[in-house]
Amino acid sequence: PPHCFLNDFLTENQCAMLVDQDSEEAIVAALDQLSGSLAKQQALVQAARRTADQFYGPRVVRFLKEKLT
Repeated sequence: PPHCFLNDFLTENQCAMLVDQDSEEAIVAALDQLSGSLAKQQALVQAARRTADQFYGPRVVRFLKEKLT
């Protein structure tokens, strides 16, 4: 649903293409848009990698150590 944590997180990090309409046409349109744009695909992949990197174990541990000391 719109404005739930996951939607907000994905939107903020620009790492996903969200379809918030409950219709087959909206899904097909989004897939067509994505499949027709290599630049959009690359941007999503780069953003997803940056976003996933936030959860890399050693980085999380280092962050927590800095905050707790």
